[in-house]
Amino acid sequence: MRSAEGPLYSIDYVRRVPIRRLNHGEVEAAARVLGRAFHDDPLLVYAFPDDAERRALAAAHFTPVVRHAQQCGEVFCTDGTDGEIAAVACWRQPGRHEPTAEEASRSGLDRMAELIGVGPSAAMDEVFGFLAERRVAVGVNDDHWYLAVIGADDPLKGTGLGRALLSAKVAEADAAGQTIFFETLASRNVPFYRRNGFEVVEAGTHPDSGLEYWLFLRSSTG
Repeated sequence: MRSAEGPLYSIDYVRRVPIRRLNHGEVEAAARVLGRAFHDDPLLVYAFPDDAERRALAAAHFTPVVRHAQQCGEVFCTDGTDGEIAAVACWRQPGRHEPTAEEASRSGLDRMAELIGVGPSAAMDEVFGFLAERRVAVGVNDDHWYLAVIGADDPLKGTGLGRALLSAKVAEADAAGQTIFFETLASRNVPFYRRNGFEVVEAGTHPDSGLEYWLFLRSSTG
């Protein structure tokens, strides 16, 4: 279902892509899209080595993530030709990257172990905690937009939807003179973000999992 307010942006990339804010009633649908988009993501594979378990629980992981982004930032999406959500981007606004106790309770982030299991939840917490430490170590403060997650439904990867979603926020951040931070553990993402004006501020390997990581920063060009 489309927002009554209509599209916020129209980005011409491959085709005209209407972008809108996600409605509150669409959180679970957006989480299912992200679950399919990240099925082969290195972090999810590490947390859920079993393919069937990963397929069953990935959406449960992303549901609180989407809810939290709605509370402390913005969630944008675009629809496919069938009217269903096709791609999603979750942003946390400057100064609100970490959830408060109330936000964690309202979003379900404090119940992640219950939702996806103690083992997978602990594995992800360990990696995300390490990445947060590295962000601080390289001097990136909280005065920036944080791209928590962005992804297109699996059949639509490579069609330009992700770039359209990214471009909308980049244009907005540039106009406001704001910086964007993002991290990835998938090497295939590195060229994409470099092409879109992101600079690698650190690359390395998580010591326990062996996962490679890249920390990106994009300064405003406005």
